[in-house]
Amino acid sequence: MTASSLRRTPNKSRPQVLRQALQEHTRAAYREAILAAAERIILRDGFQPARMADIAEATGVSVGTLYNYFDSKEAVFNALLEHHRGRYAAQVERPFDTDDPLLQLRQFVTRTHEFAEENGALFNLYIRTRVACMGPGCDTDCIVDDVDQQRFDSQLERLLGQAQQKGKLRGDMPVHDLVWALESLLQALLLDWTRQPDNVPLKERGDEVVTLFLQGACIR
Repeated sequence: MTASSLRRTPNKSRPQVLRQALQEHTRAAYREAILAAAERIILRDGFQPARMADIAEATGVSVGTLYNYFDSKEAVFNALLEHHRGRYAAQVERPFDTDDPLLQLRQFVTRTHEFAEENGALFNLYIRTRVACMGPGCDTDCIVDDVDQQRFDSQLERLLGQAQQKGKLRGDMPVHDLVWALESLLQALLLDWTRQPDNVPLKERGDEVVTLFLQGACIR
């Protein structure tokens, strides 16, 4: 709500507009507080053991108030992931400092792994939850969807496609197959990291994986 919009508002409605703006601000503040508390509880206890009552207590609100904002623990977790998706997108979508698509590829993978290491516990939990949802016991209410993987693969496809068009990558394999090969190697690295995050230098190993991939994919 800007000063100019208030001036355009008839005098009789200004109190109502101000009350609405205050209510929206308060609701947004409560929502942020809930998500911050939920992240602490979920990282402390794990997603499955965490309870809505625990999140409400950590936030300092009643369980009923909590349900006014989120109708389930899954909804809380999804909102938490969406918040960090925005942070991840802002980090990896910064302009590259080179026009070479293969160097851009390295920077993209490095930025992804830097974000994972900076937000290690939550990212680790996300990866583990995603793997569990891919298993045979997963039902239709799985809380993790494929939006992140689709975004990641789309960027890989764009960069590898540009490299192939410029004659930097072998042309006897479709770009889709190149994406699948690199994505599979990076997924294996991430899974290894989730098992021992303190012992696997993700960023350095990620660059090594890209180097290994390019040894087979580049034109000699």
